[in-house]
Amino acid sequence: MLHSTGLNIYRLGNFNVFLLQVTCNNNISSYLLLQPNCKKVGMNIVQNNQYKPHNLFDNVVLENRKAVPEIEAYLNNTFDQLKSLDYFIDDIFDAEEVFEVLDEDLPNSSYDANKGYFINDVVRLSELFFKRTKSKKIRLKIEIVKTDMCRLFHVDNYRQRLLCTYKGPGTEWLNNSNVNRKGLGKGCNESIVRNFDKVNKASEFEVLLLRGLKYGRDHLGIVHRSPPIENQSKKRILLKIEELDH
Repeated sequence: MLHSTGLNIYRLGNFNVFLLQVTCNNNISSYLLLQPNCKKVGMNIVQNNQYKPHNLFDNVVLENRKAVPEIEAYLNNTFDQLKSLDYFIDDIFDAEEVFEVLDEDLPNSSYDANKGYFINDVVRLSELFFKRTKSKKIRLKIEIVKTDMCRLFHVDNYRQRLLCTYKGPGTEWLNNSNVNRKGLGKGCNESIVRNFDKVNKASEFEVLLLRGLKYGRDHLGIVHRSPPIENQSKKRILLKIEELDH
């Protein structure tokens, strides 16, 4: 008869160590197993540094943080293999399941723990965003951006969206005091921006929360745009998570 008599778990660097004792015909055998703890690494490194705005309307920066070296290494190592990914999540956010799907869809690197840092960060931000939604329906996208996308400053017709540019120029947005809303939708940034020297530009790894026209509470929506990159031959790796209303 075979059965387990005990299981102890320890941490050793970037690995979980499992000490398993098994009894078979009154003989006890011990087994030592190593498993990369990718799902746990990096949690303390990527935690947020809260930004305190001078105006609640301008509360766009959700996390003001520096680049995470392990994530940078992974993205640099796999940049040519990365493809845009698109997922829909509703009702229940299962962090383990999201991690496993991303782990399967994203390319491996020369050091797997670095991949775990990146996936863990995406899962953490996705769960953080999911918890603050009303609909409990989100669209999670990892985009490889090679075009200018939206060159004009505009407001989107959604409730809220989380953005994090891991590589390349970040999203640009305007404080409410720097917006001429009568100029929106007329095809000219000069009619919208009061002072181009005061345009906000997200840094790499900075986490933004953009509220749209459907946010409610008489919110007019954050005026923003994608940074122009085509003429500079630059590329971006962008995490985009949007709340869906149906």
